[in-house]
Amino acid sequence: MNEKRLRYLREYNKKRKANLKAKGICVNCTVKPASKPHVCCEKCLEKKRINSMEKKIPKNIYESMINDQNGVCCICKKEVVKMVIDHDHETGDLRGLLCNKCNIGLGFFDDNTESLKNAIKYLKKYSI
Repeated sequence: MNEKRLRYLREYNKKRKANLKAKGICVNCTVKPASKPHVCCEKCLEKKRINSMEKKIPKNIYESMINDQNGVCCICKKEVVKMVIDHDHETGDLRGLLCNKCNIGLGFFDDNTESLKNAIKYLKKYSI
């Protein structure tokens, strides 16, 4: 494929995705509404998570980790069918398996332990 054609296709895909995103439609399947704040629908997000997980660690290690954690999230201790792999974003080291909610929560705190401690203090201060 020549360079001009390749540039055209890249630009076309970029515009197409921007248009779908603006309309709130999944950029992968282009059929279902995207789940906020993502640009994909839940079904496509789940496929991405599974594919991503399988690329990062072998299935037998993933299953072994689930068994070691007794099938519960390392943070909230709730039983979850499909867990996500938590890793250190600076080193890439694997930390454990979390439910999606806890993983997103850590992400919102940028893995900053001081911010998390402050959040705990805040919750304790206003708990009944």
